[in-house]
Amino acid sequence: MKKLRLTLTCLMLAALCSCQSGTALPSDSSSGSATVPDSRSADPFDGVYFEDGKFNILYLASSHDLICAEEYTGDSMNDAIYERNLQVKDQLGVWNTGTAARWTR
Repeated sequence: MKKLRLTLTCLMLAALCSCQSGTALPSDSSSGSATVPDSRSADPFDGVYFEDGKFNILYLASSHDLICAEEYTGDSMNDAIYERNLQVKDQLGVWNTGTAARWTR
């Protein structure tokens, strides 16, 4: 349990550090029109395409309905997940497949 807490703490700290912008704000505010470039506008996957590859995701078996959707069923959550997976396939050329893992103690 302590290892899990330590791992989760490290992951949260890494996420916080990765969210920091590398651009410092100017200290002189006399000009009044300082602009800081928005790093969120650049697409990190621009030019990335995997030519119909498969991306295997390891997930908890209880999360299957949140990760995998094989077709439109009329259920709004399932259809949104299926639509997300189609957009990933169109933009990156990769289809999400999953492997269910069971939690045991």
